[in-house]
Parts: sequence; structure tokens; C-alpha cells
Amino acid sequence: MKVGLAATQDRVEHGRTRVRYPGVLMRLLIFTILGSLSYMRYYLQAGTTGGHTEVFHDWLLWLTCFLPWTILTPPAWWVERRFPIQQPRAALHLVVIALASLPICYIGLWMTTLLAQSFEFLFIRVSPMIFTIFARREALLEEVIYWSVIAAGWTIRRIGDGQEKERENARLALAKSELENSLRNAELEVLRMRLNPHFLFNTLQNISTLVRHEPHTADQMLIRLGDLLRASLRGNSTSEVTLDSELKLTRAYLDIEKLRFGDRLSIIVNAAPETESALVPTLLLQPLVENAIKHGLRTSAGGKIAIETTMENGQLVISVRDNGVGLRGSDLKSSESGIGLSSTIERLARMYPDHHEFRFLTPAEGGTEIRIQLPLRLENRATHPSSVPQYDA
Repeated sequence: MKVGLAATQDRVEHGRTRVRYPGVLMRLLIFTILGSLSYMRYYLQAGTTGGHTEVFHDWLLWLTCFLPWTILTPPAWWVERRFPIQQPRAALHLVVIALASLPICYIGLWMTTLLAQSFEFLFIRVSPMIFTIFARREALLEEVIYWSVIAAGWTIRRIGDGQEKERENARLALAKSELENSLRNAELEVLRMRLNPHFLFNTLQNISTLVRHEPHTADQMLIRLGDLLRASLRGNSTSEVTLDSELKLTRAYLDIEKLRFGDRLSIIVNAAPETESALVPTLLLQPLVENAIKHGLRTSAGGKIAIETTMENGQLVISVRDNGVGLRGSDLKSSESGIGLSSTIERLARMYPDHHEFRFLTPAEGGTEIRIQLPLRLENRATHPSSVPQYDA
């Protein structure tokens, strides 16, 4: 038991719950106030014929009924805690608590008598002596105080249990949130691991077709591929990068494709300067550009790929267009089921649930446009750039 006026409290283990009870000085203060209020009611009703000394004497004598409970309260609270009044043994425990009141209240009567005789001796009214016969009203008062203490202990324990449940629920909610976040990160990593080998295998297949007929071009493609893989691996620890970094990675990929297709492929990149520091998923553009090359080079006039980024109404808009023959219904279904695009669509759905758009459009001049709209988050505003972003609905 720790002693203190307000902050110091008894802490008692009850299962997993730590019940915090008032300390000894706090109990002394509480019972002094209760005794004083009780005496004030008596004084206002009955009054006194004596002076200030008489009033002070009567007040101290009145307090002798309350002050012993500064010491007797912890045993009463132990009984209430050990035999809680709750189902399924509420009736039995209530009987036990009632029986426990007999010795505790009897000790309280003795302590009241001793304390009262000490006060009388100090005021030189009677010689110190021990009374062994207690009035019925004193015994009844002790019982009233006892059951009040029991009720107070029950209230404190219930409040403590409620607070402990709130803390436990908060801990469980936090653990659940961390687990869901870890699971989401793991799922995103799996999707990205699906995407990287897909891109690598396609590029190696392209190089293999050039090794015999155009070895110099194949050699240049291998060098560019090495540069691209190094840049890609440097970003593997994060789920998001700046749009500027993503565009550099995409340009490295396009350099490889330019070596393969030569003048048949032309590329236009138009990125608004205010969007360069925006955060986007790693390897977002590469599968989109790959899809555009696949469909854009269907035309004999040569393929044109246009990448454009803008800000619209506080949102980041990314557009990848080609000048191909466009997508028919069957082509659209086939494109969406491919590894690169399907992984990209799934990643966006997990990273920005209900806060993004991914659409296939058919421009008036022909070809296909993939348009993505994401929440605008700038690099200098991100507290944890490597974490998966969350958005309030």
C-alpha cells in the first residue's frame, strides 16, 4: 500500500485487471469530510449549548465513528473483490459479505470506543476506560458505513474493469490494424513480384530474338536492361516512389524498346512540373507502356506512345495513349487479364480502395488511352513514404 494524498493509490491485482483504490491519506480525507458533513447536519438540527470548545469536542467525538474506517476499508474491499456480487454466485457471495461485516464492524466499534475515550481524556472529561457494551445505533451506523464501503469498492472495481476492457480493446484494435497493414503490404509485394519477372521475361525474350541477327542491338539492350534492373532494385524497398523516379525508370525501359523497334516507335513524355514530386506505386507505368507498345505497333505507320501527367481538381491524372487500331471488346478483356495490367489494376485497388480510377478510353483520333486518377500526395508531405497510403472516405 502506497501513501499519498491524491495521486497515490493502492493497486491490487484481480485477474488481469489492476484495480486502483484510494490511498490511506485519501481515505482519511474522505472519511473526515463525510464525518464532518454528518456532524454539520446534527449541529444544524440539534445545536449545542457550549462554545467553540464544545463544538470542537463534539466534532472530534463524532469523527470517531468514521476515522477507524480509514484502516478497515481495505479489508472490506478485499472481501468484495474476493467475493464479487455477480452471477452465477451473487446470492452466495452476498451472504459471505454480510457475514464478513460482523467481525469488521465489531472491530470498528472497538476502535471507535478507544478513539472516543482518547479524545475524552484529552479534554479531561472522564478517566480513560473501555466500554464493552455498544449501543444498537452505533452498531447500525457501523453496518451502514460497511455497506457503503462495499458499494464504493464495487463501483471502483467496475470502473477499473471497464477501463481495462477499453485498453484491451484498444490493444486488440491496434494489433488488428498492424496485422492488416502487414498483410496488405505482403499482398502488394506479391503482386509486385509477379510484375517484375513478367517484365524481365518479356525483355529477355525480345533480346533473344536479336542475338543472332542484330548482335550489336542485343548487346546494347542487355546493357540498358542492366541499368534498368539496378534502378528497379533500388526501389524495391518501397511501395511508392515519386512520379519523377517512375518516369526515369519508364524511360530506361523505353530506351530498350527503341533499340528493338528503331524508328517504328516514337515516344512523347509530357509531365507537368507540379506532378513530378507526387507519389505513385512502384512500376506503375511500365506495364501500361508495354501494353501501349503491344497495341500501338499494330499499325504500319509506326507506333506513337504518349505519356502525360496533369493535376485536375487536386487529383493526379496519368494518361498513356497509343495510335494503334484500338481495343475491341475481346482485346479489352484479354488486356485486363494479362499479368502486367491485371497486377497493376489489383495493386491500385488495394492501395487506393475507392479513391482511384482506372479506365480504358478510345480517343476520337483512334488508338487506346489508359487513364489513371489517383489521390495527390506529394513527397514532402508523406510522413512514411514507404508505407501503404490510407485515405478517409
